[in-house]
Amino acid sequence: MLLNYLVKKNKIFFNGEDLIHNSIIESARIKLLKTLAAKANGINEKEFRELIEGTKKIVQVLIDIFIDEGIIEKRTFYLMITDEGRDYIS
Repeated sequence: MLLNYLVKKNKIFFNGEDLIHNSIIESARIKLLKTLAAKANGINEKEFRELIEGTKKIVQVLIDIFIDEGIIEKRTFYLMITDEGRDYIS
């Protein structure tokens, strides 16, 4: 019940396996979008992992969240910012 409450209040992200505090997601979102806005060719997942100092698993969860939000898209091996992502940081 507590987890469901925290999810509804946008305090955490929880999908049955992964539990991430919203402040971590927001910090990673901002770092990623600012980096992508400055790099026309995007960055790969390893560069994102190094940017946020995260694990492969957390990076994949964050990428999935950000793709679902429509702020990034994945093209082959590269993460690219979308127009929605540019609007988010402006």
